[in-house]
Amino acid sequence: IAIAAGANPAAGTAAVYALDFGTSSLRSLEPLPHLGAVIGGDDVERIQRVFRILAEHLDERSTRYADANAASLSEYRQVTGNLSEPRIFLLIDGFGQFRNDWELGHGRGEFYQVFMRIVGEGRPLGIHVVATADRFGAVPTAISANITQRVVLRMADEQAYNVLGVAKDVLNERSVPGRAIIKGHEAQIAVLGGTANVAEQTALTTSWAQELTASGAPQAAGVETLPQEFAAASLPDTVNGLPAIGLSDTTLGPCGFEPIGTFVIAGPPQSGKTNAMRAMVTALERANPATQFFHLGGRRAELRGWRQWNGTASGPAETRQFAKDMLDLVSDDSMP
Repeated sequence: IAIAAGANPAAGTAAVYALDFGTSSLRSLEPLPHLGAVIGGDDVERIQRVFRILAEHLDERSTRYADANAASLSEYRQVTGNLSEPRIFLLIDGFGQFRNDWELGHGRGEFYQVFMRIVGEGRPLGIHVVATADRFGAVPTAISANITQRVVLRMADEQAYNVLGVAKDVLNERSVPGRAIIKGHEAQIAVLGGTANVAEQTALTTSWAQELTASGAPQAAGVETLPQEFAAASLPDTVNGLPAIGLSDTTLGPCGFEPIGTFVIAGPPQSGKTNAMRAMVTALERANPATQFFHLGGRRAELRGWRQWNGTASGPAETRQFAKDMLDLVSDDSMP
C-alpha cells in the first residue's frame, strides 16, 4: 500500500507516514520520495508531532474544502485542478501495541483522540489510516465501525474468518504468505519484482525510489525532531514579546516564557539544572538589559563567578542581611 500510494504522481501526489510498532521492517520504505517518515514505536516525540501535523491538516482542509464547495479530496482536485494536494496515509504496523501505548499510556490520551478524529473524519479529506492487527480482537469496536476495507490474510484461528465477515474455506494453514481475501475475492498481495526475498524487495524498492525521484516526483514533508544541541546565540532576543528560552517541541522554533512569579528548576545531578538557570538569566537579560540579578549560594557555586551580579550572598548571616536589603529594594518606587 505504501509503495502503490506514490506509484503515479501525475494522477495526484501522496504522502505516507508510518508508525512502526513491529519489527522495524517498514524502514526499507524510507528511500521513497512520498514517504514522509518511518517512526519507531519508541520515538514518542516524533509520533506526537505526526498527530499534531495531521490534526492541523484536518482543521485546515475542512475549512478550505468547504470554501471550494468540495466534499472530498477528489472533488477538490477536480474543482481547483490542484493535483499537488497530497493524499495522506498514516500506516500503523502493530495496532495492538499502538493502542496499549497511546490509549492507555499516561499523558498520551489527547493524541489517541487525534487518531480517533483521523479515523472518523479523515477519509473525505484525503487522510487515511491503514493498520495491521495480528488478531481480530486487537481492534476495538469504536475503530472497526469506521473501517471501510479489510484485507484478511491467513489467520491462526479459523473462527476469526467468521468474525471478520469472510468465508472460512478460502485460506488455510497451507496458504502462502500474502494470500488474502479482499472484497470477498481471493487475492495475492503484489511485491516489487515478484520475489519473496526481503533483501531483493528492499533493493528493488530503493532502485524504484531513485527512478521516481529522477522523474520529478515531489518529496513528502518530513517529521523533524528537536536537535540535541542548539546555540543560544541563534535565538532571538524575544518571542512575541517574551524572553526566548529555547526551541519548542511543537513548532521546532524559538519559544518564550512569561517572566512572572517564582520558578523552580528541578532535576537530579548532572541533568542540566545549572545550564537551565544560566539560559534563563541570559534570556531575561537579552529581553530586558535593565533587569537586576542577585545570586544566593555557596561561595564555590558554579554560577557565582559566571557573571557580574547586582548582589550576592552566602551563608545564613549574609542571607539574612540580603533579605532585609532586598525588602527595602523592592519597596523602593524608584526601582526600575
